Amino acid sequence: MAFFVEDQNPSRQKRNSTHVSERIDLEWIAVGKRAGLSLAEINEFRICDLATYVDIYTGADKEKPRLATQGDIDDFYN
Repeated sequence: MAFFVEDQNPSRQKRNSTHVSERIDLEWIAVGKRAGLSLAEINEFRICDLATYVDIYTGADKEKPRLATQGDIDDFYN
């Protein structure tokens, strides 16, 4: 039989509950590694480029609305 005991270490509880990192550089390295990049490849990117790469890699850009084409307008009114 197993049971769980609440962690009594307040510093660990605070760190896990807020998850605000004081090391944003390590956060971005972790994001790049999750996207399959090597440290050398991550080093070549600026932060904005790494963020754009990860958006493309994860498909986050596909969620943005696109401009309607004439075909879309014709389909809507038909």
